[in-house]
Amino acid sequence: AFWGLAGVIERCATAPVGEGAVAVGQPTAIRMRLQIRSGALVGMSAKVDPDDRKKTFDAVKKFVGSAQEATSWEEWKTLVQDHSPTLIVLLPHSMDDPNRVAQNALEICGVPLAHGRLVRKYVCGPQCTDGPLVLLLGCTTGLADTGFQNFVSAFKTHGAAVVIGTLSKVLGRHAARFVEAFLGELMQQSRAPGTNFGDAVLRTKQRLLAVNDPIALTLLAYGDAGWQLQ
Repeated sequence: AFWGLAGVIERCATAPVGEGAVAVGQPTAIRMRLQIRSGALVGMSAKVDPDDRKKTFDAVKKFVGSAQEATSWEEWKTLVQDHSPTLIVLLPHSMDDPNRVAQNALEICGVPLAHGRLVRKYVCGPQCTDGPLVLLLGCTTGLADTGFQNFVSAFKTHGAAVVIGTLSKVLGRHAARFVEAFLGELMQQSRAPGTNFGDAVLRTKQRLLAVNDPIALTLLAYGDAGWQLQ
């Protein structure tokens, strides 16, 4: 059960926030569905193999229809503000920021972003009212040597509705397989109303474990498991 393979575990990620903190949307009796198919944004490390990059982007585009890939963090921020993506897929490289002492960073396309620079404009656009679903599939994105530099907590604090992070190192091919399997599961479940986010994560992890894919053991979902995704 601890690994989230026998049941749905609802985890919460929090971080200290000061004045100006943004409340994250949660499902209610009158707002149960989280819209995630109106647009997607993808970012991947320069270390990700070209075949895995294509596999990931093709899976996202098949699910959403309208997907874009950022080539730098500056372009990422612009695309978030211009298009308000409801699905964010990141296959970054976790690293120490070369320009800042003792700062964790995420790299996409060879460009690092320090934890301290991750603000709401990198997560939520003006039209994304409930916050996006974030797949944060780099190495140990759910852990940090310094607790307040946890990237899962940062994405949640800055407006993500739900975030899937990792406990260990992740290879690009494993992350790509998870994206393909998870979005495929969501497409199937869209034909069966009532399935929620927690159920979709559980079923995907069970299927990956059944074919001996190790990524099933490192994935943790943070946020309200009751969201119905569409």
